[in-house]
Amino acid sequence: MSQHIKLHMLTRLHRYNVPTAIFDDTDEEQLAAIADTAAHRLIDLEIVNAISSGKIAGSIVCPAQVWGAGEGPTSPTSGQITDIVTKSIYNGAGVYVGSGEAEWINVEVTDLCELMLMISAHELRTPYASPPPKPHSTFYFASHAVLHTWAGLASAVGEALKSKGVVASAETKSVPCPPYDPKQKGVRVEDAERSQADKEVDASTPSWPCRTNCRCVSSRARQQFGWRAKRAFDHEAMKNDALHVIEVLAKSPGIDALRKK
Repeated sequence: MSQHIKLHMLTRLHRYNVPTAIFDDTDEEQLAAIADTAAHRLIDLEIVNAISSGKIAGSIVCPAQVWGAGEGPTSPTSGQITDIVTKSIYNGAGVYVGSGEAEWINVEVTDLCELMLMISAHELRTPYASPPPKPHSTFYFASHAVLHTWAGLASAVGEALKSKGVVASAETKSVPCPPYDPKQKGVRVEDAERSQADKEVDASTPSWPCRTNCRCVSSRARQQFGWRAKRAFDHEAMKNDALHVIEVLAKSPGIDALRKK
């Protein structure tokens, strides 16, 4: 089970936010209509087809932005929050793209782990279904009910950076959205050939997951397991998570290494 981000849920921003559809994980027709060009979609379909054909018992969990301090042996931070903090250090201010009104779903890492353990326990104690589950009937969004905006997160990041003396002011800054490049859809920017101008944009501008919309409802987990994400990603939580990321970055690669030269 891994993090999946559906590009069809995401709208590229220029100056103003464009509202997008709200996806519900119990609406299987809506899930089945996801375009094959969406990021991770072909991988999802392989899993969905294997489950619905009875080859495996399994589920897909889609948490989008995970926040909170990780306790495992690998990454202790959120990729998206780390990206915002890193770009804010480079810009000398809490940074967001366009109007900053775009919204994303979020879930605290402990809440997410609880859901994944619930699903795993269910899969282990439940015999293979006969007939197998319908396609997308074991697909779960994992999110708190309250979404966050990127401008809101930038504000909290700016306060955290100022409290640590990394920036002089807690002010925030809007940067323009780079032109949309379909060749980069679903791949890392650093995997593509980049000009020097591109590299400057990459260094100063939040990555595409941090300038888009992702609006989903976690209905299936609530109905099946009574699960709800308990920990809200409010302003205080954003600031505390940013402080955690700053501490990690201060150790490696070091704050000065992230400043604009």
